This record gives sequence, C-alpha cells and structure tokens, in this order.
Amino acid sequence: MKKPVVALVLACLMCGCATSGQGVRLTFLDTDETRNDTMSLLRKAGCKEETTQRLSNIIAHHRSAPMSEELPLFPPKSDGYYHFASVEELIQRLNGKTLGHYGEPQPSLNCFLFSFLALRDVGFSASLIGERFTEKFFVDIQSKTNSHAVTEWEKIGKTEDFRLNGIRAVPYLRLEDLRKNEFRRWGAKGWLNNAFTEDTVNAFYSMRTFRHFPESPTTKQLTAKQLWSWKSELYAKDGLIFPKRLQVALFHYMCGQSTAIDHIVLVVPHNGRFVCVEKTSTYGPYVRIDFNTTKEIGQYIVSGYKEFCIKYKQLGFVTLNEKLLCDFDPTKKSTVPSNRAEARPLGR
Repeated sequence: MKKPVVALVLACLMCGCATSGQGVRLTFLDTDETRNDTMSLLRKAGCKEETTQRLSNIIAHHRSAPMSEELPLFPPKSDGYYHFASVEELIQRLNGKTLGHYGEPQPSLNCFLFSFLALRDVGFSASLIGERFTEKFFVDIQSKTNSHAVTEWEKIGKTEDFRLNGIRAVPYLRLEDLRKNEFRRWGAKGWLNNAFTEDTVNAFYSMRTFRHFPESPTTKQLTAKQLWSWKSELYAKDGLIFPKRLQVALFHYMCGQSTAIDHIVLVVPHNGRFVCVEKTSTYGPYVRIDFNTTKEIGQYIVSGYKEFCIKYKQLGFVTLNEKLLCDFDPTKKSTVPSNRAEARPLGR
C-alpha cells in the first residue's frame, strides 16, 4: 500500500508541485478565492476591513495576471497558484528578471504606495524624525535626470555637498526642506494628502529618503552588515517602529556613498510559513508568494536586482524588519545569507 503514496510524492516533486511544508507557491491574485484569502491574512495581521476591501478592489481593477504565453517557463497553474519545488526553481524560471517585467503594462500604484496603504493600520510611524534632524544624514540626490529638486542649502550660501560619479547629494537642513522636496516627487499623486496620517508619512520619509554614509571614502570598503547597523541606528533615532504581525522586507542599495530602498514587500508569518504580498513594480502585477523561511524571501528579492547591482557596481541587501537577510556584492557576484536568515515566525 505504500508504493502508490511514494509514487505520488515523487510525481509531485518531478512536476514542481509543493507538498505540505515544502516548496513555494505563487499567485497573481487574479481570482476571488486567492484575493479573499490574502485579504483575510492581512486583516489578521492588523489591517482594517475597509483597507483590505480597498486593496482588493485595486488589485481586481488592475489586470494582475500575466497572460499564459508571457510565462512560458512557469508550471501549470493549480487552484489559482503556480507551484515550485523550491525558491531556486522559481528564481531559475524567472531567468534573472523580477516579476515586474511580466504582465500587461498598466499604470497603477507602485510597491511603496500599495504597501503603505496596509501599513497605515498597524502603527507604522517615525514620530522622532524631526529631532536632531541634521545628525541623521538625510540628503537630496541630484543628477542630470533629477535636477528639479531645490533645497534651502544653496539659498543660504552653503558650499558643502557630496559628489561622486556625477551624483550630487545635498544635505537637508530641516525636516521642512525634506518634506517640500519629497512632496514634489510623491505628493503630486495625491496620496500624501488623502490616504495617510502624518505618522505614516514620516515613516515613509524615514525609509525612502536617501541617507549619506559619512565615514568611508569608497563604497567598496562597506559591507551590508556595516550599512544595516548604521541605518538601523538612524531608524531608531527617527522613532521608526516596525510592525510585528505585518512585517516589512526591503531591498536597499547604494548610490555613490548614499543609500536608499528601492523595493518593499509585505510579509505575514502564517502557519509556520511566510506569506509575501507585493506590487512588483509601477506597471507590473500584484503577487502573493508563500515561502518556508525568511532566507527564501531574501534569495527571491535579491535575485531580481543582481543585474542592477552589477551594472552600477553597487552593493545591495535585503532586510526583514530589524533582520539582515542577505546581500549581493557585485565584486563577488554571489548572494551571502546572513547568520540570522533563519528567523522563526513570531509567536512560535
């Protein structure tokens, strides 16, 4: 009687299907069942009913799922999900791209705006961002492609700035200056006025605004551990509090000697696994991926940024709340999991 069971398990593994507690599954949230289940998890993590209804409507309105011919390397879909034997198989089938490259291009919310709609309900704040502001290394990145930003820095005759590879990092002197410039980039969309509280906006500015690393003449001397330790201290000074039930995975990168985040993923620990919900890009699909470990989350996120890091010769790394998950050093061309990557789900 055991042989049929063994044969079934082997068949599932060969076709890329996941068995209980194993494998990775992915959905583009293109069915009522997958959306409803995902919104239920977000409510259990602290989101309000009206918020999840709004998120569900946004996802349904956007044609989230790529056409089948756009995913020639994906296995057949089952019960609304694509099943992969491992995160390595998922990464291999994506062929070095992020999921944001797939799907019919439609303007929609980017990853930050989508994520912060959920995070506003769970106490995400940075209430101390204005205190001792000039000691927090906020900078305005200016270049030929970003020349619209204007700060009070030049108006009062300051000559200091930081230049590297044609990129100019102008220090912000006051929180008001930061808000003025960053509002030009984000406020025009209306979301800062209409969707979020001041606490949520402060948390957004704390995370999204560039910080200039002051202690090293070259980024080659920096490690992800050094950078994350430094940024963690700055977040703490801002009063940034990461939520515990609805967690935040971030991709950080360097721009000269300045650092910022380029991508955010919502993470819900659930039944011993980690459910990730993300808007893959401004024009890309919404997606949910169920991982087994936080290490897998880091592997998945950093895999889509390897070409970016190599092209600009910049270090990139992934964090989950306070934890460093993995990094990618283009001089080594390899991902390096941190010792803390195997963090257990909260509450276990």
